[in-house]
Amino acid sequence: MSQNLISAEFTAEEQAAALAAIQQIQTLPFLIGLSNSEKRKLNKMGDKSLAFVDRALSIAQQNPEMLPGNFDLEEFERDVSLYHSLIPINIALSKLSELIDSTMIAVGSDAYNSALEVYAFAKMTDGVSGLEDLRSTLSGRFRKGGSRNSHAPELEPAAG
Repeated sequence: MSQNLISAEFTAEEQAAALAAIQQIQTLPFLIGLSNSEKRKLNKMGDKSLAFVDRALSIAQQNPEMLPGNFDLEEFERDVSLYHSLIPINIALSKLSELIDSTMIAVGSDAYNSALEVYAFAKMTDGVSGLEDLRSTLSGRFRKGGSRNSHAPELEPAAG
């Protein structure tokens, strides 16, 4: 094999434990789902906005008399506190997602390159009884235009 970016096994037990941990996080009672349309309609808070929100909260806490009677300062405090609490979780999950994505890209590339090698070797067995159907099955991947890197490699026959 010409490429081996990763070599690992992920047992069914390890997968079940990882999925259980994710499921436990997903059961946090305050997590909600929003549609893309709903998300587009909402104000977004980035770093600059967070500083603005923190400053506004501080002003509201120090000057509650300026707020109208229907303004819920306690809810504002809960929202800001929850947002701050979620920041390290979001960072950790984003990093985990990036690691999983990178791992899947690497292991997918390893597997695909190996498959291309198998296909190239199968093509070199022209005339070997019983392999015609297998070659035909593999060649189906390249019939209808495939992706830009989908060309099967041509291997030189082994000497001797």
